[in-house]
Amino acid sequence: MDVRVETDPVRPITDLMRERDQELERMIARDRRLLAAVLAGLCVAGLTLWLA
Repeated sequence: MDVRVETDPVRPITDLMRERDQELERMIARDRRLLAAVLAGLCVAGLTLWLA
């Protein structure tokens, strides 16, 4: 029995999982930057209204 035949399908699955994890990390980083920008905008707007 050839062991390599049994493990060949496993490698692409792990590669796909790694790619998916990297994509999720990029999406989370983008969402954090967007949230930070929105919160900064709200703080500026609130400060402007408070000072006006």
